[in-house]
Amino acid sequence: MRKSVILLIVVMLAVGTLAFVPTFAGADTTTYERVWVRMGGFINQWGDQKAFGWINAFVRAMNLNGTAREWARVHAVWSTDLPHIQPSNIPVADFTLIHYAARLVNTTGVKFNGTGYDLSVTGLWNVTKITVSFHFDETGHFMYINRTVEPYLPDLAYGEFKVMDHWRTFELNIAGMPMLSGLIIFHRMAFVEIKLFDLNDDGKVDIKELVRVARRFRTAPGVFQYDNDADVNTDGQVDIGDLATIGANIE
Repeated sequence: MRKSVILLIVVMLAVGTLAFVPTFAGADTTTYERVWVRMGGFINQWGDQKAFGWINAFVRAMNLNGTAREWARVHAVWSTDLPHIQPSNIPVADFTLIHYAARLVNTTGVKFNGTGYDLSVTGLWNVTKITVSFHFDETGHFMYINRTVEPYLPDLAYGEFKVMDHWRTFELNIAGMPMLSGLIIFHRMAFVEIKLFDLNDDGKVDIKELVRVARRFRTAPGVFQYDNDADVNTDGQVDIGDLATIGANIE
């Protein structure tokens, strides 16, 4: 099955109709002052509740003749159901997990090295509640999942993602919900392009990224082998959309 999926994506790559290339509005190809940042972290607190989850951020900022051009992608997934969102072994019986996702959909500002922070990203966020039911057969083998996605906040809400303590901790404050906080586990800042879908940070998007996503195919938060980085289209599961996105962006 996985070999067939990979073959399908390679064929789709030749067409190239699914390529995703985010750009700065109004920016041309002239190189001026510019910076790229990629980071990831673990969520460990949601308001006064213990939580577990992941947060990933990709930021690009440039100065074009005194005009700032900024773009960011930030995505968080978390749950207060710690045993199921962070399983220590492979589940073998049916269970249901409720988790949440926040996604930045409109960037309004990117700032570096301000008072009390290393990075601040502001904008409008979409927050959803996702209920996932996992089903296994009588021998304990995983069969399929059912997902229900509903709004946690009724409308887009203003929020700020803030990185502090010399790139070691973060806070995500979104109006209408408790604050998320946790630890940054890696970050990279560069003045040459960091590619959005370069999952292993080797400077290119190639078959290695495609294989990594294929190995996590059909997984979601709560599955033992789930890889949050492999969910490249940030829809809460690793599926054909992620394979297509990687395949269309292979150089």
